[in-house]
Amino acid sequence: MLFGTKETFGIEIEINKIYCNQFIGDGFFVIHINNNCYGRREEYATTFPSIARQLRHCLKNRVNSDMALEDYSKGNIVEGYYLQNYSEANLSDCDKKLLNKTKTLWEWSPDEAFDDGSHVIHFDDNDTTRIIGFKSCIVDGDCKVMENSCSEIQLPREDFKGIIKDAYLFLKSFSANSKT
Repeated sequence: MLFGTKETFGIEIEINKIYCNQFIGDGFFVIHINNNCYGRREEYATTFPSIARQLRHCLKNRVNSDMALEDYSKGNIVEGYYLQNYSEANLSDCDKKLLNKTKTLWEWSPDEAFDDGSHVIHFDDNDTTRIIGFKSCIVDGDCKVMENSCSEIQLPREDFKGIIKDAYLFLKSFSANSKT
């Protein structure tokens, strides 16, 4: 089921079979930003409760708000965030102000959902939500952001929350109805 659109911002969830009462199932969870897909559209065991918790967190909290990153490009933000958290690269040449701001970013793409190196970060500023997605890979033993994998969109905050809420309620109702 797709909530939102692939062309702008959407969350796509497919659940084919649930195992036990733990809400682990065959299916997938992917995010679309400007026709770019983050996550795998392949059936495999996915822990949907952790995804639902992440979605609920986005609904209840303003995330990465007041970060003052509007002057930075998506590429700068991704580089600052990724280098600090996933790479062993030397950071001495990086913008210290940007590194300070991106060090504490909360990433809402749960590892249980994305096994393809995808990452999604969003920022809540006033009535707008800025969403950035990107993919990483290992090159010559070092973690790198994949070239041309960054996508960005800004949405009215209420539109973003509506998509998150619909996806969350779908997962919540599905888990409530599965008693296998």
